[in-house]
Amino acid sequence: MRLFLANTSFPASNDAREWLIYLTGIKTALGNLNNDLGFVATLLVKHYLERRFDVVDFDAASKSQGPPALILKH
Repeated sequence: MRLFLANTSFPASNDAREWLIYLTGIKTALGNLNNDLGFVATLLVKHYLERRFDVVDFDAASKSQGPPALILKH
């Protein structure tokens, strides 16, 4: 992110194309940060469940961190 911000100028105009390029660059630099935060939060929940309720079979890594898939019914 630091590299992106150091090498990219903040859009000085109201041109939507410039803003799209800039914001897409930020999104790319951050990658899947939201998924990573969700996984760390799940690990914290696992730790809490283990301590508080003696839960030992909770697999934090089995929980998908991405958005749920769209289910279409025919």
